[in-house]
Amino acid sequence: LKKDKMLPGYCFRPACLFDIGGIYEAERMSFDKPWTYEMFRQELTDNDKARYFVVEYNSDVIGYVGYWHIIDEAHITNMAVVPWHRRKGVGRFILDMLFDRFDTDDIKRATLEVEKGNEQAIGLYEKAGFEIKGVRKNYYGAGRDALIMWKEEGKKNDQSKG
Repeated sequence: LKKDKMLPGYCFRPACLFDIGGIYEAERMSFDKPWTYEMFRQELTDNDKARYFVVEYNSDVIGYVGYWHIIDEAHITNMAVVPWHRRKGVGRFILDMLFDRFDTDDIKRATLEVEKGNEQAIGLYEKAGFEIKGVRKNYYGAGRDALIMWKEEGKKNDQSKG
């Protein structure tokens, strides 16, 4: 792990069943239609394609990311950080750690959906090398479209942008 990817005080690690409560709380605080506790339990126990990681601060889960590993691609399903740890580099830290994991798992490209009006998340993903490739109409409900973003292997993170 490169020193420039470290975030003092924060720990990125694979999620376990014990973490579902913290994952669910971060999800609930971040989305108006959150996944349920049971959905996360099923992801961690029943979905052999699912990979979940948490970020801890002082032993508390304060963020997480999940993706489905499908052949050589990752479909990022969820990512959230509790409100009081936002704007501190945690989202970027999660993505950096995730990309290191992708190298280990031989993942060549990654995709995600993000709500069209979520400028903060879109900016984070663009700085990390994702590009907008399409739109899913009404993905988040009537009139709430999702942008489909992809990151290709070799597309470097823009380290010059905060």
